[in-house]
Amino acid sequence: MLKPSRFRDTQKGIDEIFEIIDSKIGGDEKFVKDVKEKNRRKTWYLDTVEHSLNERNKFLLRIREEEGTGGIDTTFKCRHPDRYLSASYDLSSPKNNLQTKFEEDISTPFISKFSLSASFQQNKMPDLDNLKDLRQIFPNLSITDIPENEPLKKVNDFEPNEISYKIGTLEFTEKKSVNLYLNLWYSSTGDGSSLPLIVEFTFDYEAKKQSEGDGTLLEEFPHSLVRRTSNFYHLLQDKKIADLDTSKTKTEFAYKPR
Repeated sequence: MLKPSRFRDTQKGIDEIFEIIDSKIGGDEKFVKDVKEKNRRKTWYLDTVEHSLNERNKFLLRIREEEGTGGIDTTFKCRHPDRYLSASYDLSSPKNNLQTKFEEDISTPFISKFSLSASFQQNKMPDLDNLKDLRQIFPNLSITDIPENEPLKKVNDFEPNEISYKIGTLEFTEKKSVNLYLNLWYSSTGDGSSLPLIVEFTFDYEAKKQSEGDGTLLEEFPHSLVRRTSNFYHLLQDKKIADLDTSKTKTEFAYKPR
């Protein structure tokens, strides 16, 4: 996470990231700057009144509504500090064009949280009034401590405006690369503030092709790329811009009592 105060002017904040990256990378790395706004959308989470999906079962259910198109992206995710437990759930679905992803979130002080997620897109809000509706989408979902008629509501009635940017690509000599992104959340209350609530800096790189891997979800990333990316991440812990006092993900921020 980065300090929101550095992004009252978004471009100045991005320029500061560029300066830090340029000062940290070595001669066998190349950073290609390429700032592109990727998405503008509203984001919120659904859970029971007691937040039983997230707090007891480590699941999160996120809805994103794209600005302009009105397209709806629904993501169901299991996030857990144990990568094998996170990857063990069956999120198969009869939904068409379901996209699954395995990812790692790193927060200070360098704590990893792993996530297995399944997402689908459509042009209308999904029917997710209760746990039974969620099971209709993910029939193999293993949750036994929430009644099927338990209502799902917007978490904390919190619905921030989200803007995401791709800011460039880090290229390594091994012909491997990492895409760099910024995600900024803003209040949707109409207070006119240009100060983001939270700023997330993320990396994105591709797994090996299926034929190159060992057939498991957890071991598909090239080890050299993971190592180089990890080293780069630690180099970026610059106190001028990195928010080293928070360990919150965006999800944890949304669940924070207000």
